[in-house]
Amino acid sequence: MTRTDGGDGPFRDRETRREADGERSGQAASGAAPAGARMAAAGAAPIKVLTVCPEWPSRGRPGPGAAIEARMRAVQALGGCRVRVVAPTAWTTAPRSSFGADDRAPRLEKRAQIVVHRPRFFDPPLGSETLRARAIALTLNQAFPRLDRRGPFAVVDAHDLFPTGLAAARLAAKIGAPLVLSAYRLDAERLRADPTLRRQTLEAVLRSAATLCWSREIAEALTEMGAATEKLAIAPSGVDLARFRPASDRPRLRELRARLQAPPGAPLIVGFGPLTLNAGWEAAVDAIAAHPTAHLRLIGPGSAGPALETRAARAGALGRVKALGEKSPRETPELLAAADACIVAAPDVSARDAALESLACGTPVVALHGAAALDALEAPSAVRRAARDDSGAVSDALHRTLQHREPRDVVRRAALPFDVRRTAEIVDETLRRAASEA
Repeated sequence: MTRTDGGDGPFRDRETRREADGERSGQAASGAAPAGARMAAAGAAPIKVLTVCPEWPSRGRPGPGAAIEARMRAVQALGGCRVRVVAPTAWTTAPRSSFGADDRAPRLEKRAQIVVHRPRFFDPPLGSETLRARAIALTLNQAFPRLDRRGPFAVVDAHDLFPTGLAAARLAAKIGAPLVLSAYRLDAERLRADPTLRRQTLEAVLRSAATLCWSREIAEALTEMGAATEKLAIAPSGVDLARFRPASDRPRLRELRARLQAPPGAPLIVGFGPLTLNAGWEAAVDAIAAHPTAHLRLIGPGSAGPALETRAARAGALGRVKALGEKSPRETPELLAAADACIVAAPDVSARDAALESLACGTPVVALHGAAALDALEAPSAVRRAARDDSGAVSDALHRTLQHREPRDVVRRAALPFDVRRTAEIVDETLRRAASEA
């Protein structure tokens, strides 16, 4: 693959080049249509893409994978790719894990013009990730004849490196299709400590025609492991700017705030991230207790909600902290637009996705995780960081955020360079190039 980073590094980085060209809205300044759209306009048949993603959202589990779904919907909308999803879904005798575990999800459904298949695989309670990769690979092999009834796939598109990437690599080799990986997270310390995991992760990358890295840090880590730089490209997080935007319906916002039991004029803070202990929510709750009029609504999966509400009551914030559980992606834009600030307590890629969505709604962010993940956001007054175990730092960051709020349209500007359509163009081009060069 050719280098398109504008000369500032070894990776293909469209984001950097576009910023240098002054693009701020997701389309080129010249108005030229993306290649996928040009193909569709010319009558060329789109290529068939098999997307493998265990975390693809379902009706009963809407949160995980929502950003991936938005990305691939935007890719399909360009017209150059027709996406079909296989989401191997775990069933286990242990409590549900976070990895593709949703035995209530329909085995077949259509979401936003994308057909999703969910074959089941057994995830042993004490099984290793190597066993999980084998189980996913077996499930993919068994499910593939049903997926391939309408003609062969031009490319396999796998989201995350291991175990999904390795399992998808084996399927791609079996059917003779090129593999494109998307790397959203990489635990470099764990890989250094686990040679087997390191070897299997690298195997998936080496088998791919291209690997789309969510950040430059991931691309650099893969290069250190032995990946070829010409196969790596930067495809950053993207946000749907049409869905996530400041609200113009003021009566609707007042109604929503009332439903959230936030008194008129009281600061309303929403918290996004897994509701687990030791994730930073304890410090956030203590910070709310230090702000006598502020209200916090916690949104995300997990069972720590009651414990956090109890902690708030003991700290003097009785009734001001409420855990709402996981919400549908359809509800998220309104919740963010109604809030005065957003606390993000999620690791790596999830932190940036949540922060971008909040900023796009004009709502400033206090981030408790993922400082490196948020470094590309040029918004010093709209994104503040605090250590997740330091309630004083969280309280100070929240105080400064509420006291020095900028207009929502100003806050929103920080999200504009991350339009999901830009990322979709990178993904579309990479998928079609892999298919044409196979």
